[in-house]
Order: sequence, then C-alpha cells, then structure tokens
Amino acid sequence: MSTKLKIYLGVLFFIMAGMVYIDASRPQPIDWTKNFSPRSKTPYGLFVFNEEIAKLSNNKKIEVIPDNLYNYYINHDFYLEENSGFIYIDNEFNLDPESLEYLFDYTAKGNNVLLACSYFPERFLDTLSIERNSLFYDENATITFHKNKNKFISYTYDKGTEQTAFYDFPKKAKVFSSLSKDKKEHINGLSVPFGKGKFILFSEPIIFTNYHLLKNQELPQNVLQTIQKEKLFIYSPGLYNGSNVGSPMKFILSKPALRWAWYFSLLGLLVFMFFNAKRRQAIIPIKEPKTNTSIAFIKTIGNLYFLEKNYANIMEKKGVYWLEKIRNNYGIDTHTLNETFINRVHQKTKIDTNTLKEIIVLLEKAKQNNTAIEKDLITLNKAIEKTNI
Repeated sequence: MSTKLKIYLGVLFFIMAGMVYIDASRPQPIDWTKNFSPRSKTPYGLFVFNEEIAKLSNNKKIEVIPDNLYNYYINHDFYLEENSGFIYIDNEFNLDPESLEYLFDYTAKGNNVLLACSYFPERFLDTLSIERNSLFYDENATITFHKNKNKFISYTYDKGTEQTAFYDFPKKAKVFSSLSKDKKEHINGLSVPFGKGKFILFSEPIIFTNYHLLKNQELPQNVLQTIQKEKLFIYSPGLYNGSNVGSPMKFILSKPALRWAWYFSLLGLLVFMFFNAKRRQAIIPIKEPKTNTSIAFIKTIGNLYFLEKNYANIMEKKGVYWLEKIRNNYGIDTHTLNETFINRVHQKTKIDTNTLKEIIVLLEKAKQNNTAIEKDLITLNKAIEKTNI
C-alpha cells in the first residue's frame, strides 16, 4: 500500500470517527411515526400495551397470533373458537381477502372482534352497512366513553388523533364512544352485531400507544371491556409483517451515526479499490492495425517476372486476366479468339476493332513462342489499358 493511499484512508477514518462522535453526542430526535408495533418504544409504538395487556384486560387469557391470520386460522384451532375475543390495533385495517373472509366466519360463530383502526377498506364497511368520514380537525380531541345510558366519561388527547367518525350505521349497532369537537358529537366507537358475535369498531387506536397509555389507562381499559370475552387473541400487523423485526443492516440504517459510518465505510472501500486497481493494472500494449500488402505483393511479383525478362509469360498472364474480365462482365465466350469474338466485343464495348486485333495478335504470339520482346509487352499493356476493361 502506497504512502499516499495510507494518508487518504487515515484522513477518511478520522472524518468518519468525528462524525460518529458528534452525531452520537447530540440529542436524538423523537420518532413520532405511527408504527403501532408491539416491539417499538417510540411514542406511537405498542410496547407498553404489549407488556400491560394482562392488567388492562383484567387478567384475561391472552394469546398472540404470531403468524399470518389465514395460516393461523388453518393450522390452529382458531376456527373452532366460539366464545373468544380478537384484537386488531393499527392505523389502517388491512387484511388479505382470504383472512378477511375467515374473520367474518370467526365473528359469526359468536366471537367478538375489536378493530381499533382509523381507516377501514370500503369492502369491509359495505358488508357492515357503515359509512366513515374524516373530520380533518387538529390533533387535539376529547373522547367520551359511554359507560351506560346515564354515565359518560370524557378524556382529552393532545396529540396524534386521526379524528375519523362513523355515520349512517345500522340501527342495531350500539354506540359506546364519541368524539367531541366544536360542540358537536361524532361517533367513533360502534358495536355492530354480526351473526352470533359482533364487530367492535373504534377509530382512535392512538389511545393504546406508549405516549397516551402512560398518561391514561382508563379509556383503553373501558374499550377493551366491550369485548366481554375471557379469552383474547391479539393480532399485530407490525409483529406479523416483520417491519419492526431487527436485522443488523436495518439497525445500522435506523441510527444516524451508524448510518453515516456505513456510508463512509463504503466510500472508503471504493476509494481503496480505485487506487489499488490503478496501481496493479497491467500495461495494455498498443497494437497497430494490420495493413493491406496485396498491392505491394503484386508489384514485387511483377518486378520478379520483369527482371527475368520472361515477357511472353507476363503477356500471357495479362491476357488471361483481360479475357476473364470480358467473360464475367459481358458474357462473351473467349475460347476462340477470331473475327466473331472481335465483332461481339466491339458490339458490346464499342472498342476499336484494330485495337482488339492488335491485342489478339500479341496474345497469340506470346502463346505460340517465347520470342516476345520488351516492346511487345509494352505495346500489349498500352492496348489493354486503352480498352478500359
């Protein structure tokens, strides 16, 4: 490793270490993402709910569904349950069609399902004949729990509420919670009979999160009591889909200091590879393109023939080449060089007949004897060039 490369890597290391130290020493920002994960200790996670569920439900039997709801329904005795409760807490109620059908079947058998979600798919709401509306107020809200016809308990929430409400629902549905805003009451908690069981819809899942549960446990307890079953199944989308299951890379990228350290490590590796490859790369030789030596070869052969003074041989080869071009270009038979041949060539090429006769005489002379002289070769060459064939 060269000295220059060592200096580069050293500077990069100190910069990286300095950034990690500065980032680690400053206060970390609070993550207000609504993840609703039972593993998350952020304000809107469900870690506290997951730890305190037994207390919140008055020590009822709790079973967590760790798998996809469809798989759990098929592979366990879940489909045999007829007197249990089901809890689903997330910002949006989102099940695949098969799981949703099994949940309908599970509820119709006499089980109660609590869905604490702000948003529901249209297909689900249409099945229950319910309409939902977003109020679009600020995050402050007062939620009133309807204990009974004469007792109402109100709770004020200062952050994170979605403020969605239900309207145009079936008459047999029972209201257990409402949202107070601008001196108006909006229904946000409904118990809707379905078969032998019921769906319990509550549009403010935020009350079950760490931030609010540490301040107020009474409203979450009251909402859970609407299930009225001794055995509860808890299904957490955040637990199933693995969005909060830690992996080394995800943990590194979730921490700003470690994330930047990772980025600089990759950058340093690229710099090292660049300089190292540059130093070890073999020299690529320059190859000259091949030259066409055909003309030079022909000239050399021609000179050899000429130096040997074998004029008849040269004349014969020129004649062969000239006659071949006549055959190929004009389709004239060159086997017999007579008056017929001369007339046909003259008709197709307009070459003077005297020139053609001169060429044939010289070719016959070269063919019959080897007494041709240099002057004959020159005369033949000029005559052939005159024909432009």
